Amino acid sequence: MQPIDHIKASFSHPDDILNYALSLHLEWGENFGKPIHERMKQQYPHLWPQEIEQLDSQAKAIKYDSFRLFEQELDGKITELEVRRRIKEQFPGISQDNINRLSTQGMYYARR
Repeated sequence: MQPIDHIKASFSHPDDILNYALSLHLEWGENFGKPIHERMKQQYPHLWPQEIEQLDSQAKAIKYDSFRLFEQELDGKITELEVRRRIKEQFPGISQDNINRLSTQGMYYARR
């Protein structure tokens, strides 16, 4: 796994906005895999396009870095509890709801 300090260092948005961006990336259903830019602009009209792009990149990185941790969990290198602890440690502003969704989806994708 690559270090993710570069992502943590670039956090410049309140946690609720980043959590919203991450929740859009974790959606299932009709919005699964769709770009988040328009929905972000609807929810937070004060954001500039560059800020939305930064949030989009940060949320994607959190998602995929978390999923890589679950690949290590599947390989028996770390436990599920350790994965959750690392996510909380690396991204302290991530909501419990998003951690739960990252865990569920991370385990799914690691095992499929």
